[in-house]
Amino acid sequence: MESNELLYLSEEDTIQAGLLDIRFCVDNAEEVFRTVSRGDYLMGGPSENEHGIRICFPKEKRFPGMPAAAPGYSFMAMPAYVGGPFGAVGEKWYGASLQNLDKNLPRAYHMVMLNDLETGRPLALLTAPLLSAARSGAAPGVAMRYLCHDGCKKAAIVGAGLMNRFVILALFSECPGIESVWVYDIDAEKCRAYCREMSEFTGREVRAADSMEEALRDADIVHTGQSNSFVLKKACLKEGAVLLISSNVEIEQDILCGAQLVFDHKAAHDIWIKTDPQMGLPTFDALRLMEDGKIPADRVCDLGDVVEGKRIPDDGRYRIFYWMGMPVSDIALAAALYRNATDKHIGTRLSLWDKPLWK
Repeated sequence: MESNELLYLSEEDTIQAGLLDIRFCVDNAEEVFRTVSRGDYLMGGPSENEHGIRICFPKEKRFPGMPAAAPGYSFMAMPAYVGGPFGAVGEKWYGASLQNLDKNLPRAYHMVMLNDLETGRPLALLTAPLLSAARSGAAPGVAMRYLCHDGCKKAAIVGAGLMNRFVILALFSECPGIESVWVYDIDAEKCRAYCREMSEFTGREVRAADSMEEALRDADIVHTGQSNSFVLKKACLKEGAVLLISSNVEIEQDILCGAQLVFDHKAAHDIWIKTDPQMGLPTFDALRLMEDGKIPADRVCDLGDVVEGKRIPDDGRYRIFYWMGMPVSDIALAAALYRNATDKHIGTRLSLWDKPLWK
């Protein structure tokens, strides 16, 4: 492209560039975890590990037109550099509101900007709600690849949202021995429609559960990706199940203290709990138990360490993977889609200027 142009990729463009190829997305995510484990990355702030920076609205309006804080209402910038095979820098920016769902709108709007590493000029702007969901489904897919065994037969999915569509695609890709998938959502009608859609899309049966207990019963793999919080209780879980946590979930202490914990990137959570404790992430309970000595350090690692060859003992414990999202994942997947789009001449070129007024 000319130096005064950037490439705009709509959602349809990203799909043409390979976004619905779940193996492509999981392979991309695996390489991200490997690259982060090797230290060839940078995320926000002086710590180089911040998830991003969000606008913290006050509890009450201070000025006319200034929003007040509300559950699920958020604006956040997520910058990152990811090296290795990617060599990419950029930022994801999003705005989200749970009230959008009542208006038949997406819960969140995401955009990703990629920049040239040497000059900083914009290279590409990607519409990214689907991209964000894909990278969020691909990360548990990597965990399935490394933490789940061939004997896994039943999977439970909590939440019938966009991210869990990619989680189901990853599940069928990475765990071919799965015989049944049960989905539970507090909105029963939405859950049934979701299961019909995913059954048709994948050619595999996806069933709607009437209760959380029915979905979880005897499940070898559990993925949580719902918007409401709930408690995962030992009495409802199969001993030694793999728990993939991508949402606000409280896990009973008996489970946490007897589990093998695998973080997406623990250093980011160590920063998060210090700088933004009101977020109340599910990892915070585990971090506090570690600090109290109730979870030994030898049972905690990052998924990148596992990808790089650190073995997880198969001793029958619960295996818990925490995924809260990393901006390096957005940038790496956007960079791969941008390369594919450039090779295939997909997208729309936008002019930054005809001739700059001043340099």
